[in-house]
Amino acid sequence: EKEGRFELELEMSAPLASKGGDLATTLKFPPVPASEMRVRFDKGKQLHVGGTTLESEAGPDGRQQFRVAVGRGGLVPLVISERFAGGNRAPLVLVHSRSTGRIEPAGLRWEVVLELDVFARATESFRLQLPGSVDLAEVEATELGQWAAKDQADGTAVVALAFRKPVLGRRTVRLLGLAPVPSDAWWDFPAVKVSEAAAHVGQVRIGSAASLRVQWGDPAGIRSERLPPASAKPSPAEA
Repeated sequence: EKEGRFELELEMSAPLASKGGDLATTLKFPPVPASEMRVRFDKGKQLHVGGTTLESEAGPDGRQQFRVAVGRGGLVPLVISERFAGGNRAPLVLVHSRSTGRIEPAGLRWEVVLELDVFARATESFRLQLPGSVDLAEVEATELGQWAAKDQADGTAVVALAFRKPVLGRRTVRLLGLAPVPSDAWWDFPAVKVSEAAAHVGQVRIGSAASLRVQWGDPAGIRSERLPPASAKPSPAEA
C-alpha cells in the first residue's frame, strides 16, 4: 500500500512431465527485474536450464543447491535428471499450442501455432498427426529444411518435419490449412498431436462469419469461454 521494501511469498504449481528418467517443467514468474532462484535437490541429481547444465553447491541439510538466474521475461525451463544418465537420455518435448479456426460458408480456415520446448537432448525431426480432412497449405518454422504430409489408413495424416539443425530449447511451428465443415452434422475441431510430446496443453479459439450460427456440444474436460465480438468495445467497468 506504500513505497518501500517488502517480502512477497508466492505459492505456485506447474505441470511436470517425465520421459526416459528425466523430469521437465517450465516455470513462469511475474514480470519483475532480473533476479535469482535457488533450487535444492538430493545428491545425485543434475539440473539443466534450457541447454545449459548448472553446477551445484553445498546446500542446507546436506542437499545440493543450484542457483538459477531469472530474466525479466520470467520463463525458466527446467530439466531434472540423474547425474550419470547422460548417455541414455532421449529428447524430452513439451508442447503448447494455440489453435484458431474461422468458420465460413466455404469451410474452416485453420491455423495452429505450436511451441515446442525440447530438453535433455537435441532432435532434428518431429512427427505431427492431424485429421486427414485438413488440407495443409503451409508450414512455417525457423531452420525448417522440409516437411511432407502422408495420409494414413485410419483417416489421419502424418506430417514429418525435418530441421536443418538439431533443435534444443524452444522452436515455434505455424501450420495453415483448410477443412470442410458439414452443415447437417456434428464435427470435431481438427486437433494436432505431436508424437514425441511428453506433455501437450493449449487453447482453441473458434469464430464464425456473421452469416452463420455456430453451436457446440458438451465440452467434456474443456473449459470454454464465449468472447465478445471483435468490434465490441467493453465498458470502463469491464475493461
